[in-house]
Amino acid sequence: MERTTQYKRDLQVQLVNRQRERQCVYEDSLVEKKMLEEIMRTIADEDQRELQQKRMLKERTCREMATSQRARAAWKDKQKEMVIKEERELQEQRKAAADRSSAIVAERERKMREKDELCERISAKIMADELLKQIADNDEKRKKEHALEEARAQNVWDCDKAWRAEIEEERRKIMTEHAPPLVGYLQAGVLQPRDLRAVREGAAQHPCLAQLDIDSMAVSNRPHRFSKCNAQCNILRDY
Repeated sequence: MERTTQYKRDLQVQLVNRQRERQCVYEDSLVEKKMLEEIMRTIADEDQRELQQKRMLKERTCREMATSQRARAAWKDKQKEMVIKEERELQEQRKAAADRSSAIVAERERKMREKDELCERISAKIMADELLKQIADNDEKRKKEHALEEARAQNVWDCDKAWRAEIEEERRKIMTEHAPPLVGYLQAGVLQPRDLRAVREGAAQHPCLAQLDIDSMAVSNRPHRFSKCNAQCNILRDY
């Protein structure tokens, strides 16, 4: 009986121990399960976080790529605008340079035209001055030549006048000194009316000839005494 009781007690103890072991195993399994669940949840969370990070990284990468593409496109557009602007500026500079060159050429041509016009005006003025000077010189020369001609003519006139006066004086002297004694021998026309005064003055110096009609003898066409004229008569007639 005691052995049976002991056996039962031992069996109960074994059952209790086994139950405890089972409980421990169960609890251990629960702990392990919980730990496994924690691990799985941790892994899942980590995977989720990793996926989230990857998704966020991908989204960020996509955003960065989109931003980079937009930035690149904007940079390309800006570069294109800069190239277009630089090309426009270069064209404007070339146009301005061409305009400046054209303006410089036009200004140079204008100055050359003004210089040529000034040279032409100066040449024309010089030619006009030379022409006026030549005209004035020619006029002065003509005046001098005219004055010389007038002086020569006056000199000739004065010489001729002096010569005629001298001849007239010589004729008067001859008429006064030699004509009265030859009155009867002179042909008509030898005595001129201008000689009558000198003949009368000469005849007045000879009492025998003072009564002669000298005026009628000077104008008569008929000889009074002799028809032949002597040498003195010829001299008187030549004078």
